[in-house]
Amino acid sequence: MNLSNKALRTALRAIHLVIGALVIGYMYTPLGDVEWFGSLVRISIPILTITGVSMWQMPSITKILKRQPVLRQS
Repeated sequence: MNLSNKALRTALRAIHLVIGALVIGYMYTPLGDVEWFGSLVRISIPILTITGVSMWQMPSITKILKRQPVLRQS
């Protein structure tokens, strides 16, 4: 599966916004008292962090992934 850069950014942004909305809902609505919703938010915090950092550092990440390994001659 080969995504274009724009499609990848759009997908990461959508995931980030949905999970961010869950966190805001947890903090500012009565749903924060519901046990399963709290567990869902605690599980989704690492995903929120990963999507945010990956959008922020996308040029560096793609540069590292595009490097070709150096083959050593024996």
